[in-house]
Amino acid sequence: MNFVTYRRTPILALCLQLALLLFGGAPALGAQIAYLQPNSVKWDIQLPDPSIPCNLTLEGAIEKGDAERLAGLLKAARTPAPEPAPGWEERDIVCLNSPGGSFAEALKIATLLKSNFVGTKIEDGKRCESACSLIFMAGSFFALESGVYKWRVLHPRGLLGFHAPSLVIEDGVYDQESVTKSYDLAMRTIAESILQLVKPLKGQGDSRPYLEFSLLGDMLRTPSREMLHVETVDQAGRWNITVGPISDTIPINETTLRTSCANTLAWDRDESGIDPMWKAEVGTFAIARKDETGRNATITFDELSGEGCEIYVNDKAKSAADMEGRKLLSFLPATTRLSSLKSVPTSPPQPPEQVKPADLSSQPASTGECAIRANGEYVERLPCRMEETVVNGKLVVNYHWSSGAVTVFEAQTNPPRIDGQRSGSPTPGIDPRGACAHNYDSGKTFCYTPAPDSDELSSSAECEERLYDHNGSTMRGRRCGPSLTIGYDRPRAAMARQGVRPGTPFFEGEVRQEGAYLKIEGVARVFKAGCPPATFAVAGGFTPGLAPGRPGIHLAGSPPTRNSRCRVTGKRVEHLQFD
Repeated sequence: MNFVTYRRTPILALCLQLALLLFGGAPALGAQIAYLQPNSVKWDIQLPDPSIPCNLTLEGAIEKGDAERLAGLLKAARTPAPEPAPGWEERDIVCLNSPGGSFAEALKIATLLKSNFVGTKIEDGKRCESACSLIFMAGSFFALESGVYKWRVLHPRGLLGFHAPSLVIEDGVYDQESVTKSYDLAMRTIAESILQLVKPLKGQGDSRPYLEFSLLGDMLRTPSREMLHVETVDQAGRWNITVGPISDTIPINETTLRTSCANTLAWDRDESGIDPMWKAEVGTFAIARKDETGRNATITFDELSGEGCEIYVNDKAKSAADMEGRKLLSFLPATTRLSSLKSVPTSPPQPPEQVKPADLSSQPASTGECAIRANGEYVERLPCRMEETVVNGKLVVNYHWSSGAVTVFEAQTNPPRIDGQRSGSPTPGIDPRGACAHNYDSGKTFCYTPAPDSDELSSSAECEERLYDHNGSTMRGRRCGPSLTIGYDRPRAAMARQGVRPGTPFFEGEVRQEGAYLKIEGVARVFKAGCPPATFAVAGGFTPGLAPGRPGIHLAGSPPTRNSRCRVTGKRVEHLQFD
């Protein structure tokens, strides 16, 4: 009997190992995933816009659990839905910067983005390679009255790379038949997963697959030790990838119109515009007035078959960038390298009123215990004092140790930073009253626990106040023993239009002890211009918040929906976060 040198493993376990190691082994730490801010765009946008920023980021190697974490952030970003200005809507776009990682987890993330219409983007100097490239290709959005289209934006100086699956198995002894069966089963599983990515969604306006068959072929032909990068206009156009922002001024003339026609015809067939059969200079060209606003350019490559294009040129169009409905890249020669394109920072379209972060300055200092943990053990524990400041509009928390040292936590950078090094969103501490932040560069964890008398329930009449950010409005929470009220301190403009003013009450309820945790229950109010406030029951508790020792509040309930006559037409589930 023939044997192969591999580590001894049962057939099912070996199969799973093969599948997980495709596109590279799983790293020790998962990707850094963050939600940045609401992202308002014009509601009738029909094509991907490279100037629109991301409201989500995914950085670092991908591993098991990243899809679940991204799903949680995406849900938080959409619930409750922010209130954009009239004519604008929220659109989710995730910026990617990853060398790859778990192929299985990347496919889960790709499926998540497809089903939730989340766009993808690679910014200047960033890279998305190996398994990450499959996530990028899943980017999509829902265009008004048109259906689902691709939203994949690559900066001219960004890196997007593909290669064939790799296979890494430790040395050992295996039965040849077991290895063959395991490998075949793993390949079949991966093939079925890729087909799910290739297949368009139902109701899709763009019928082309998410992963073009020519790209799939080129990817599988690229050895795992090499990388196929998207480097030319032809590759990006053929594989339906938007490149931008581009500042090159491309004139509108016979040459560029012919080029656009040839490239578009080739790419729509998943063929290369470099192929000699798509020579832009052959055939006939004619341009004539169509109506009072523009002209029609007619290009015919083959008189017998009628192969060609009819391109409408609006009189107001000064360059190819003004040609609606046609990809800007199509006006460039197919051999043009993306790195040669000029790109300058652009400002995204702005809604009439921007949702600004709440002003969280002037918070009272609190006392407690600071601690450093490493390898599951405390290495330092001392009394400390926590103070909050706002630097350049972003919350910064300083923890003053009794030893004289100071730990600085930048809560609203991306990602959050602790003493200048990479951190993440706070997590619950060992003591349920506290919270911790991990330092990904040092490998240590910082924790802060408030002093017992600053957090435990008390029947005394002493009250504590704290400011919170709630969807851009500054809210003032007031806690007197078990009683808790939350009101508007500085409402954002969208709420002011609904009749909300400084001092308007939002929530009234109580905090009660339940085991080691504090639970919140009460009544909240929902506002609609021209209608009296409506009340609804909510319940929740305290969350780790923006920084250790600065707990947030999360409440959930079902507020009523009302028509223009203030009549209740139904209910919706809403999650209310105060940070």
